[in-house]
Amino acid sequence: MIIKDYKYENSIDGIHYIIDVDGYEFEMNHTKTGYGSVQHDDIYYFLDEIAEYDVQEVELIEDFVRFQNYLLMYGVGFALKNAEEVQDDSKI
Repeated sequence: MIIKDYKYENSIDGIHYIIDVDGYEFEMNHTKTGYGSVQHDDIYYFLDEIAEYDVQEVELIEDFVRFQNYLLMYGVGFALKNAEEVQDDSKI
């Protein structure tokens, strides 16, 4: 699993990123609702596709998505230091 284009400016804008599993990508968006909960894109079709060849990867994705919901729900701030952009040589 590779997380691409991760964006988390503040709890109002939400959290946005792309999940990439062996070239199969899914754009994910988490938003905070007016009712004090977090809503995210329907990821179940994507997880079903991934589960066909790697159930452990699905569990990792679900854990990551839950963690992002927690960050947004409780307004946890953080910064990614020393993050490097990884070049995908297959797209050259």
